[in-house]
Amino acid sequence: MTAPFKAIPSSVFKAAQSFKDDGKPFALIIILDSMLYVEVSAKTAVVFERLLKGWTAETMPTLYRSNLRTFLVLKGEVKEVTLTRIKTILK
Repeated sequence: MTAPFKAIPSSVFKAAQSFKDDGKPFALIIILDSMLYVEVSAKTAVVFERLLKGWTAETMPTLYRSNLRTFLVLKGEVKEVTLTRIKTILK
């Protein structure tokens, strides 16, 4: 059994809203060692999925030992996820 996620920080919701306001309703936001980063953002689900696959292949392997939380923003809805679950959420 896995432990439940912590509450989503308000800074994640603020970042998600700012990208939605810019016409990009899809984003990958990470909190890495207490710092927030928007790693991927896109206007469409197809482009977002392609960019996300590239980010997962190139960047994710370098973050395994880091204190990392990942959030997907899909059409304005914020979900905290593990990267192994991203594919199922995008479908």
